[in-house]
Amino acid sequence: MAGYLRQTWRTRPWAIAVAAEQLRVYADSPPGRLRLRLRLGEYDRLPDVGPPPEEIRDRLTGLAGRLYGSLANGQAPPPAAPATSWEWRARFPAPAQLLGGWFSQDVPDEFGDHEAALADYPAGTGRGLVARLAGELHDLLALGRDEDGPAEPPARRGERPCCGGWGQGFGTVSM
Repeated sequence: MAGYLRQTWRTRPWAIAVAAEQLRVYADSPPGRLRLRLRLGEYDRLPDVGPPPEEIRDRLTGLAGRLYGSLANGQAPPPAAPATSWEWRARFPAPAQLLGGWFSQDVPDEFGDHEAALADYPAGTGRGLVARLAGELHDLLALGRDEDGPAEPPARRGERPCCGGWGQGFGTVSM
């Protein structure tokens, strides 16, 4: 929750109210299969190993309350290094795109070496995206992270990265 609030307060604070409202509506009137489960009880022969419907509703309402509270108090989490793979990708999408698109397992087949792949990026990418990459790399370096500090990439902490291994790719970059 802190990572979501930190990122959203920084980029689009209006979305916090939208998310809180969506959570409240979802808790009151869940869509599709969850609605059947919450209102009619278990509807298939397999046992339900998830939390009970009341707990799901309480959790959603609690999350919405935390979002509304953050807005009402005007309190954003203090600036900090990203803590989850989602937060790394949300805060630094241009480096994620560069690493995922230009440094895949096919680099040796497409380019002579890593330098050639890196040189191809600005040649085949719009100037605005290249400028965004430069700015995000500057912000990334400004974090001043060390290998064992709290900004350790999720893959190094044992979290499973998603979206093409961004966490793993980021973890291999030495700063």
